[in-house]
Amino acid sequence: MIAHLIAKIKKVFEKNNTIFLQCSSVNGIVKDIEMLHPNNIISKPHKNKNALVLELNQNRSVVIGFEGSNTSLKIKEGEITIYSTDKNGTVKSKMHLTDKGEILTDAQNKIITNGSKIELNGNSKNFVTYAELDIALQKFIVKLNSHTHVTPSGTSVTPLPVMSLDISKSKTTTIVTGG
Repeated sequence: MIAHLIAKIKKVFEKNNTIFLQCSSVNGIVKDIEMLHPNNIISKPHKNKNALVLELNQNRSVVIGFEGSNTSLKIKEGEITIYSTDKNGTVKSKMHLTDKGEILTDAQNKIITNGSKIELNGNSKNFVTYAELDIALQKFIVKLNSHTHVTPSGTSVTPLPVMSLDISKSKTTTIVTGG
């Protein structure tokens, strides 16, 4: 087995649910080479990145790594950082598993979780949705403001002053839900 650096990735494609890289070696030979991944992790590199190729035999080579990983992401021994980049190499999102048992996420746009249930710091309390709570509270205020009492002299008038309830400042815009 011989490992050597292939000059450039020319094309990234899938064949039979496997990721292949069309690579051009320093001597100009172009080959379609299977890309190996760690268990349960899959990625697609950008074109023009240098790949480390392991030749298993004359008929089969595999990509086992890449030159120029982002070393600006500082991690400690035992930690893992998974990140994605744009074609210029700028980190766009990352997930960092720390040696303290923390999972740190950083996304330039948003984080989307499609699980049917999300637990944040336990499960003994529930979130409420702003719009539904506001509607229910406003209906309650309308009834409260329009209620009357039966008195010995007849029905009383609506109490003054009229009450209002504004919960608009409690609306969060950074954590949203569809549930």
